[in-house]
Formats: sequence, structure tokens, C-alpha cells
Amino acid sequence: LFVATSTCGTIMGCAQEIKARGLSTEIIPVDAVGSLIFNNTPGKRIISGMGASRPSNFIDKALLGTPVLVRDVESVLGCRKLLQAEAILAGGSTGAVVSAIAQKLPELDANARIAFFINDRGERYLDTIYSDKWLIDNFDADDLFSIFKIEKHHDENLENQRFER
Repeated sequence: LFVATSTCGTIMGCAQEIKARGLSTEIIPVDAVGSLIFNNTPGKRIISGMGASRPSNFIDKALLGTPVLVRDVESVLGCRKLLQAEAILAGGSTGAVVSAIAQKLPELDANARIAFFINDRGERYLDTIYSDKWLIDNFDADDLFSIFKIEKHHDENLENQRFER
């Protein structure tokens, strides 16, 4: 179960319920690079809805797997891949989770079942994540190339990488 982190209420609610039921489900936290939930070094973050500027009071790291830290550009890529592949207009934390799944996929057992939450809709990100102008104003050339390669050239790997609902 991949879960975006912020206040950590959702991830800890899931972790406590999974533990109480004795399930073997691994919970993978997804956090923003620059967030202080799983890292001691603060950094600039421009995608809202994920991460925190201070450690969470709710978190019990013993109940969680190894976190996946996602850069802002990876959050954007995840959102745009999800929109292109599944016509789901999702927000920044969901895009981060999609990117985290893609990063971890090679490490997972071939029979693993992957689940995640779509925590946020993308309407409030139309002027940011889904705005080419905003991207050009906020990301460097290498990041922009990776974003627009997905958008304009329809990444051939994406065609084979469908997301089950």
C-alpha cells in the first residue's frame, strides 16, 4: 500500500488497522524531497498537498516500510502520466505516489498487489501542475524535457504500463 504523507493521519490509520488485523501488507510512505517527515534536511518544495516543514507527531516509523522520496518534477510526471494513461485528473500527492510506484516496481515481487489512494483531484492544480507556462517558470530545462517528452511524444513505455482501477 503506497500512501502519500503530510500530517500522517491517513498512513498511520492504515498502519494501525493493518497491524490490528495481523495482515502482511507492507505500507510504503511516499514523501516529498525537502519534507522533514523522513528527512532531516529541509528543502524547497513547490507542489502543495504533500510533505511537511516539521516532523509529524502522529508517525510511528516502526509500522512503515522504507519511504520513497519524490522530487516535485516526479510528482508532475506522475500526474501527467495518470491523466494520459487513465484520464484521471489527480493532484500532486497522487502524482507523487504514481511516480513512487514506478520507482519501486522493479523491487517488488511479480505477484505483489499494489494499492494506493487518489487523495486529491487535479482541478486545483490546473494553474500549476497542468499549466505548461507554470512548469516553464518553475523547472529547469532537464526537468522540462522529461515532462514534455511524456506529454508530446507519448512515452512508449507508458503504453505498456496501464494502471488497474
